[in-house]
Amino acid sequence: MKKVKSFWNAILHNWHIPFFIIVGLILIIYLRSYTSDFDAETFKYYIDNIHVELAGAFFDIVIFGIIFYSMQLLFQKKAKINQLKEQLDDFRDWDEKEAGYRVIGILKRLHKLGVENVDLSRCHFNEINIIGDAGRIFGFDFKKANLTDVTFINMKMNNIKFNNVFGNDVLDWADYGNDPRTMFINCNLRTPNFSNNTFTSFNFIETTFINAKFENVQFYASHFNECIFNNTSFENTTFLSSSFHNMDIATVMFSNITFKKCTFVNCIYKDLGKSVVFDDCKFEELVK
Repeated sequence: MKKVKSFWNAILHNWHIPFFIIVGLILIIYLRSYTSDFDAETFKYYIDNIHVELAGAFFDIVIFGIIFYSMQLLFQKKAKINQLKEQLDDFRDWDEKEAGYRVIGILKRLHKLGVENVDLSRCHFNEINIIGDAGRIFGFDFKKANLTDVTFINMKMNNIKFNNVFGNDVLDWADYGNDPRTMFINCNLRTPNFSNNTFTSFNFIETTFINAKFENVQFYASHFNECIFNNTSFENTTFLSSSFHNMDIATVMFSNITFKKCTFVNCIYKDLGKSVVFDDCKFEELVK
């Protein structure tokens, strides 16, 4: 019974093959029955004329087949994309380690289908180690994803790309504390790229940056707390209403930076250079 069922399922999924076989058999039977009473001269005349018609019909069938097959592939691709997005919805607000790996797997498949701007809002990545035991380099690109209210906890990733991501629209600057925020907590990020972004309510807590690059970035209401910067550079970056707590920023490379209404608490720093502008900032317990 199972073999019969699988046989019919295979026919249904590849219905165009038996369809063309049946049409061909019907055409052969029809031609043989129709020309059975023809003499030689009439048959030759009939064949010469039918060649012309068959040539035109053949090209029509080929063109129609190409169009139909392309549409079928397009519909299958859209159906697969919708299916993957529905699977992604199932993992929102699930903070288990397994959920993070599943979301990464879904993202890979969506990227292969050419999908960017994936909505990852309220997804959680917990204790994900993509570096591997042997230190294998693994690069992952979030490709303009929506990272609203996303958390990264105890995460290790190598060569990760956050270029052109977005999220966390602040509805009320007077009460932005109640708005969603993206959290990096106790993460280890090697060679990450955060360039060409506007980060709103992105918070980095006890996170280590190694060979990190921040270029053409704007931070709004974002916070760095007890972070470690190793060979990290900020270039053409603006910090607005952001804060730095309990960390050493003396080794950070700053170039063309603007701090507006920012707070520095218990930080170690050095002369940040003429390219750094402070506007209405607060400095508490600094060590120079």
